[in-house]
This record gives sequence, C-alpha cells and structure tokens, in this order.
Amino acid sequence: MLVATTGPAVAAALGAEGWLVVSTAVDPAAAPAARAFDAAYRARHGGPAPLHAAEAYDAVHLLARCAQDLGCARVERGDLLASVRGTTYQGVSKKYAFEAANGTFTGDGGLYFYTVSAGRFRLLGDRPALRPA
Repeated sequence: MLVATTGPAVAAALGAEGWLVVSTAVDPAAAPAARAFDAAYRARHGGPAPLHAAEAYDAVHLLARCAQDLGCARVERGDLLASVRGTTYQGVSKKYAFEAANGTFTGDGGLYFYTVSAGRFRLLGDRPALRPA
C-alpha cells in the first residue's frame, strides 16, 4: 500500500501527483473525529500521530473493553474473539462492528480516500465526491 509503506516523499519521487490513494488508515490531523486524539498525541509525544496510530489506539481499547466485559480473571483468545464479534465500539477513527458469524467488518467507514498534492497526501474523506473520468 502506497500510503503505509512508502510515505509522501516516495510518492512525490514516483510522480504520483494527482493520484487517488485508498487506505484503511485515517490521518488523525485531518479527520475531524480524530483531532482530539491527534492533539493529545502531539502533546504527549511532541509530534504528529503516525498513520495507523488512531486505529491502533482503537484496537487496544476495543480489545480491553471486550476483555473487561468478560469478567474473567484470565481471558482466553476464543472468548475474546466471540466478545469482539458481538460488540460495537465507537473509536476515535471509526465505528467498529463485526458480523457475529464470521467477523466481517460492518462498522462505519473503514476506507479513507487521499489525493497526492504537492508531494503530500491530502485526506479527501471516507466518501468523497469523485468526478467521473
């Protein structure tokens, strides 16, 4: 994936100006719902949150909540899996929900669209109005 593995400098070197890039990660600095997370991250770490930071934060909190809800002294992976599949969780990046039968993601959003502009990735949103070619 271009966004996750290369970054803006490589995108610019590849001549990616104007490219449309799709990612499962939101830019915390650009997404209104994740701005509080980004501000807290900047205050604690002295710089912007990296790509996937909001999703990592969400995943840890989702798993912790599911483990806590089980009420067990020791949590087994199978128990946690069933708990995750049966929960809905509003994270800082998106709403997480899953099909109980197979674990398919059914939450809100999940894909974010970016364009490469002046060598940088610019978030368009999760449902941008794209013009036909």
